[in-house]
Amino acid sequence: MTYPLPSSTDQIADLHLSTASRGAELNLVHGGAVDPADIIFGCGPIVTDRSGPIELTQVDAAVHAALEAGVVHFDTAPLYGDSEDRLGHALAASPLGSSAVVMTKAGKVIRRLCPLRHVASLGPEPWTPFAIPLEERCLLPDYTAAGARKSYTESCQRMGLSSLHTLRIHDADSIEGAFAAATAPDGLIAGLMQLKAEGAIQHVSLGMNANIDHKVVTPGTGGLETTAWQPDDILRVIRASPEGCFDSALLAYSWSLFSQDGWPVLQECAARGIEVHIAGIWAGLHHVNAGSVRANTTHDATTKKMDRWRTLAVEHGCSVEAVAVAFAALPSVVGKVVMGMKSAEEVATNVAAAEEAATVPSRIWAQAQAQGLLSAHLPLPA
Repeated sequence: MTYPLPSSTDQIADLHLSTASRGAELNLVHGGAVDPADIIFGCGPIVTDRSGPIELTQVDAAVHAALEAGVVHFDTAPLYGDSEDRLGHALAASPLGSSAVVMTKAGKVIRRLCPLRHVASLGPEPWTPFAIPLEERCLLPDYTAAGARKSYTESCQRMGLSSLHTLRIHDADSIEGAFAAATAPDGLIAGLMQLKAEGAIQHVSLGMNANIDHKVVTPGTGGLETTAWQPDDILRVIRASPEGCFDSALLAYSWSLFSQDGWPVLQECAARGIEVHIAGIWAGLHHVNAGSVRANTTHDATTKKMDRWRTLAVEHGCSVEAVAVAFAALPSVVGKVVMGMKSAEEVATNVAAAEEAATVPSRIWAQAQAQGLLSAHLPLPA
């Protein structure tokens, strides 16, 4: 079955750093501050920290502080524990909650892990927030059109929302056969397009890691082996989908001070008019994990590289966080910058860094490239 595509961009109601035009060439453009309206509150961190589950009152305060600051976009996922439940709780608690623009993901549905490791085939009906305790949750892949509608319905119920702004196909490289299932005529992408045609969602999107050494499932191994990610892993799902299908793409760890592995994907998105949302901008800076840095890079080497960035930032009179935000916003195809946060203090810090990005001088990029801190092939602004 073929589902209709939107006839115009009139449905895009939110603000953007830049609006990608179809067939555009990807450029790196040095800009000013990143407006709060162009920040996406990444909701992965609102579940737990090193000391355990985060208090709901802290999450409520963080979300309200973001809304007060003008950060109205929120990105979550069933994969992130009970992040959706917590976000919904916080939006209900805030008098500004109705202004939120909520983005979540599809492809994996939450089910209960029962005693003896049995998995429930159905979720609660309807799904009330926190209906399944975090420690009893597991994920089942469903990259079908029916799965898209199931994901939409259950996410809305968990968050207490009547609709969603964006639904993204999530991590299709982590499940063997997911790409084929998602791009089939009765696959997840067709289901997302149908939801958009019905007005249930405004944007169809994808959300995936886009960095070398991010591990993906090796085809034909039953999920027992992994392979280092390559740009083709995302390019083929974009190219296998109907023209104009994707309104946006969230690319994690693809474009940061540490790594620019996602450049080919950014080019493809620019050529197809797909707005990019950059996530993982603190990779190597505030965290070092398997998802954000080279598998063959030592912790010391990563730390030394980021220390060189800190030194360069000081030499130019700005914080390294402001430099990271300014760099994330350089590609002309980037419309939003995702920042993970879990407290009102982190909201204030991130918004301040986004504002300070205006003070980052354009000459810093060429200097960083000359020092080997940025890929040599990038056409950096002077």
